[in-house]
Amino acid sequence: MSPVRVLIAPERYAGLLDPADAAAAIALGWSSGAPHDTLETLPVSDGGPGFLDTVARAHGGELQVVTVDDPWGRPTPATVLASTDGATVYLEAAQVCGEQLQNPTDDPADASSAGLGQLLEAALQCGPRRIVVGLTGSVVLDAGLGMVGHLIPQGPQQARSRAALGSGAAHLVVLDPDDLAALDIAIGRFAGIHLVALGDLGQPLLGLAGVAATYGPVLGADPGHAQLIEAALGYAVDLVRRSRPEPRDLLTGTRMRLDRQPGAGAGAGLGFGFAVLGAALRDGAIGGPATVGLAQAIRRADLVVTGSAVLGWETLRSGASTAVAHAAAEGGIPVVAVCGRVEAGRRETMAAGFSGTYAAASTLATWPAFVADPVRALATRAEAVARTWSPPASW
Repeated sequence: MSPVRVLIAPERYAGLLDPADAAAAIALGWSSGAPHDTLETLPVSDGGPGFLDTVARAHGGELQVVTVDDPWGRPTPATVLASTDGATVYLEAAQVCGEQLQNPTDDPADASSAGLGQLLEAALQCGPRRIVVGLTGSVVLDAGLGMVGHLIPQGPQQARSRAALGSGAAHLVVLDPDDLAALDIAIGRFAGIHLVALGDLGQPLLGLAGVAATYGPVLGADPGHAQLIEAALGYAVDLVRRSRPEPRDLLTGTRMRLDRQPGAGAGAGLGFGFAVLGAALRDGAIGGPATVGLAQAIRRADLVVTGSAVLGWETLRSGASTAVAHAAAEGGIPVVAVCGRVEAGRRETMAAGFSGTYAAASTLATWPAFVADPVRALATRAEAVARTWSPPASW
């Protein structure tokens, strides 16, 4: 009997394990439960924390450490990954716009994405033909305008524009049309460069399910505070739209609103800023795994194992592990998920392409034990799953 070729391709277990650590834990358990199998690990990411690591592990490249501003103006380190041929540079927005950078007294309305603009500056200095930015994990609520503002060259005439755009959502209400006159300069800096942003295409920018309502509470904004941020974003977005010609739909002739593009709300609204810059907005759950060669790895496998912290509605809608399941199912390869918790029903997980789903914490009561030692719990569960899916030939 030929050994089973198993591809282990989990995403991050949010707040617990990055994709590489999750893959290592599953591989450890699987090799104990089915030592006769041939294992390949391919950590995947939706463009959030761990994205650069997954790309570097898959393709190599040169990492450059730079210091930029965090959302509240404090210096913080971040990395730029250039491909081995220098043609593509990869960035991870969560490094400079993530929740982990917030202190208890930091006001979410003052958070700026200017640091991501600084990171893009570092990427441009590498002279690439393509820049790929993972947006997932950002929680800065300035619609990416701080990032855009930083890309406007410094000068006496541009100082007010940079300040108004780069001081957070609360200050967007002081924008006027003159402040946006230099947007073409920022946009022009990407001439000849294919700019790609990976994120959640289903997250709206404005409205009841918009980024202020969704991410405001995460950052400590009460409903009234979140409404003020929403109003400031609405004003700024309207001003940007009126200052620039929007493309028309080739079939209907209607204008294609930047703020309603799929992905405008990705990365807590960074997608809008990238849309202004002319970026291609792509689904991070699909694009992230594709970047590391998922399709090719699946063709080498007889079985695919993926996983996430919680397999529930949100993961089924926009998770990288679900994208792995879809891709494997399309190739006729069975795929199982080894997760912290499974909250979706059998019918829903099968419809998403999963052949089986397994939880390390089968109940909420056992969840704290999983959180306390996720590596051990994941390896133990993977060992048992391996015995089910790949028993020895003598069985």
